[in-house]
Amino acid sequence: MSYKILLVEDDFNTLQGLKTFLENEGFCVDIADNGKDAYTLLQDGEYSIVITDINMPFMDGLNFLSKIRNLDEEIPVVVITAYSNIENMVVAFDLGAVEFIEKPFDPDVLLESVKKILSINLEL
Repeated sequence: MSYKILLVEDDFNTLQGLKTFLENEGFCVDIADNGKDAYTLLQDGEYSIVITDINMPFMDGLNFLSKIRNLDEEIPVVVITAYSNIENMVVAFDLGAVEFIEKPFDPDVLLESVKKILSINLEL
């Protein structure tokens, strides 16, 4: 089974680096550099998991997460951010995020988190 990831990140280098890393691990990855474009992709496709930054143009990650939940209550969402604070973390989890990862991070940390989340969902 091939898992499809929606990766949302406004920093081009981070976006491309994570996309390449995840594809090399066997995932199919669609990308967007803002929440608005990501929401359009989400409406048009089916994803196994969403990975989103918080601080982005047009629609930030928390607003995007809220819109995801209006569209699909079950899809797992991992939040990644360089602007971590307790308030953002609480809001993200209240909106249904399953993981909150602070930047900078080792891509292997994200990979292990994604694998763990997908294996749990596969068992459900």
